[in-house]
Amino acid sequence: MNISDSILDNIDEGLMVIDPEGVILFVSKVAIAMGSSIPMIKPFQEGKKLQNLVRPNRKEAVVEIILETKNKKKSTRTFAEYLTSLGTTLFLEITYVPVLNEAGDVLTIQLFMRDITPQKVLEKKLISQAKNASNLIEKANAIIIGLDTSGYITDWNEHCCKVTGFDKAEVYTQKLTKVLLRENERPVFDLMMMRIFNNELISNYELLVQTKTGKIVTLLLSATPRTTVSGNVIGVMFVGQDITELIGYRISLEQKVEERTRELKRILSKEKAVVEMKNRFVSIASHEFRTPLSSIHHAASFIRDHKKIKSADLLKKLNGIEKQVDHMTSFLNDVLIYDKSEVGKIQPVITMIKLLDFTNKIIEDVEQVTQHTHVIHPAFHEIP
Repeated sequence: MNISDSILDNIDEGLMVIDPEGVILFVSKVAIAMGSSIPMIKPFQEGKKLQNLVRPNRKEAVVEIILETKNKKKSTRTFAEYLTSLGTTLFLEITYVPVLNEAGDVLTIQLFMRDITPQKVLEKKLISQAKNASNLIEKANAIIIGLDTSGYITDWNEHCCKVTGFDKAEVYTQKLTKVLLRENERPVFDLMMMRIFNNELISNYELLVQTKTGKIVTLLLSATPRTTVSGNVIGVMFVGQDITELIGYRISLEQKVEERTRELKRILSKEKAVVEMKNRFVSIASHEFRTPLSSIHHAASFIRDHKKIKSADLLKKLNGIEKQVDHMTSFLNDVLIYDKSEVGKIQPVITMIKLLDFTNKIIEDVEQVTQHTHVIHPAFHEIP
């Protein structure tokens, strides 16, 4: 062939021309260099069949590709991965292009060999990163749910299965609202989805969902829109945790706080009642001490002012003084007993009294205290 070597040897791709049977008619220096870097490949030489120079495990594939290109008379692209003599990996993209004569028969086949190692390395790296990210999502100890713009589930990790009881096969191509939400929860969820599709971030959203067994659990979710490079929203990603147990603790704590609050109010009310009772006690004590003291004072003044007093009157006044002193002493003992006893431990003593004698005694004490400035007339009425 009459081909300009200077042009072909200065392009990045390797070029090889073979006849329809695979015999090499031309090979560029770039193609020779590519072949020589791969162990178990014999040097590319003109006049040799290509299928006899490649590695044994590639011979059958090369024969099939040459035959396919010759029969279909269309370009065929293939990829091959080789380990070089330096221990590195070489990725080649080889395109078989048929050259037809005027009759439409295949005259020659041109092989364009392009080193795509950088692209393949990057591709493998991206695939590895994507796989790692996928594994991270799948094994994460958190609920991760992906939805498309129509609300259909696209991502569902193992933790979702554990919390809800639904396997991947049961939820894929299903709407989340249909799988997890009760009828009354759906309108609120739809409103939240509208906010997300407007590129709004949602944090700490409590969502009540129904598990496969019918149990209601509470999920605390954060939602992030999934967008294209141009910024168009194509879905949403939910990440969260099952906080049902925490909600139970919160409700229990709130109930305990309410109980403690009621108990505190009861104690404060009781304390208030005790204070009021003490105030009444002071008032009663003041009255109970003042009355006998006034009687004693009146009797003593009577004795002092009446030097010539009959023995009977003197005895009566002295008896009155003793009686009032006994009354004060008894009342004081009651006070001391009450102060030393616990509330509720003092039991009342019920006894019969003569109402007329009791009333006359009160009248007598009051008249003595007031120095007989008023006369009290008791009146009794029958209870109907």
